[in-house]
Amino acid sequence: MIPRTNDDVFKNRIIEMINYVKKNDSFPKRGKNDLKFSDGSCLMGEWFKSNREKISEMACYDEEAMLLDLLALEHIKKTDKESVAERLNSRIMYLINFVKRNNYFPSYEDDISFNDGVNIYTWYSGNKAKIKDLATKGDIYAKELLSLEEKSKKSKKKNKYPNIITYQNRDYDFDQFAILSGVSRERLEEYLDNFCDNIYNIKPIEMERIRNHIFNVNRLMYLTEDDSKFKGIPVPIHNFCERNKQDAKVISVQYKKLLGMGLKPNAAVKSIRNEYKNNDKSIPVSWVYDAYGEELSDNNQLYDKNAVVECIRKEGLSYKDAVLKTLINNKLSNYNEPSYMGDIVFYTLKSKNYEDMIEYSKNLFKLNDFYIKLIDEVKNDYIKINEYKSNNTDDRNTLLEELVNNYDYYNDNKAMLKEKYNLSKYDIMFIEARYNELSENRRRRK
Repeated sequence: MIPRTNDDVFKNRIIEMINYVKKNDSFPKRGKNDLKFSDGSCLMGEWFKSNREKISEMACYDEEAMLLDLLALEHIKKTDKESVAERLNSRIMYLINFVKRNNYFPSYEDDISFNDGVNIYTWYSGNKAKIKDLATKGDIYAKELLSLEEKSKKSKKKNKYPNIITYQNRDYDFDQFAILSGVSRERLEEYLDNFCDNIYNIKPIEMERIRNHIFNVNRLMYLTEDDSKFKGIPVPIHNFCERNKQDAKVISVQYKKLLGMGLKPNAAVKSIRNEYKNNDKSIPVSWVYDAYGEELSDNNQLYDKNAVVECIRKEGLSYKDAVLKTLINNKLSNYNEPSYMGDIVFYTLKSKNYEDMIEYSKNLFKLNDFYIKLIDEVKNDYIKINEYKSNNTDDRNTLLEELVNNYDYYNDNKAMLKEKYNLSKYDIMFIEARYNELSENRRRRK
């Protein structure tokens, strides 16, 4: 119990409290660290709490009571701010330790809470602005937490998929299973995203659906495969194209070109392999123009030539197939559809017997009206491109060769010529590559 006091004793205790607060810049804390008044009669913190209301009433007419009341209000504001900052720092440290220990940053779906039951993701989202503000002011822990979140974002895709795929009671490494299924790692990831409810708990039936879908796409591919594309191609070139999935015409033109420069067949094949390997396993732009310069030199604006060139380089498609694939990719990107659906559209349209193939694909993949309409739209666009007849008599290849032959003039007036002839980055790359090639040939002849 707090002893009752008369007015004089009460006033003395107010004065003693004021002196204590001024000297220590804090109020006595209640509990085990509470202090007694100088007369030893009672604890200061408990006394102030019990008499807080009376002191506030006295503040209307008593200066010492008014001063103590003001000091109390200032102390409350200060300690509130300190407790908020302390709690913020405490949770920042907790979250840093959590991420380091568990190797991932909590998301909304995780439903993970602090010890007091506050959801971590909700708290972090609500306090991120404050944490960023602390980081800009040099707080090392705020900086570390933001850095951990950024690293988590960058590694999210990499760590999103399981390392092991279980299929028919057998475990496969992720990349191993992609090879076994005949698809790229990226394509397998896309299948998992679209066919599985939870990629960390894949059901056997989901894997069967994925395998069946891949099998059916491959079946469609084999039905539309053109075996004549390798007709008359030397065996080493045939093997290179098959192994690296490259267009036979592009590689054959380059092979004949190297033979014309005096290289032996084996040396020519070796040169092609080395160039392909050194070019990050894609063919140079100049090779595409060597093979398809005439097709790429028209003024047809119905398709993206740059995208077609990249498709030939990186996917090993022929010019016609690359045009078709580019049209399909553009259509699908407008609807945010999975890219593996593009394979179905591609092989369906590539078939020589379209009417039969569209029915076959429709039944095999249960295609809805959306895809039937999309296939029809791409088909019509593709027909327009193939029927296009350029009214422009300028030969793009001739223009580029003239610029190569007058390279010094081209080099001195590059900006002007680029604007005048609307030279693309691929045109410029072709000019540079062809000039270097001719320079190397001249050097060898010397």
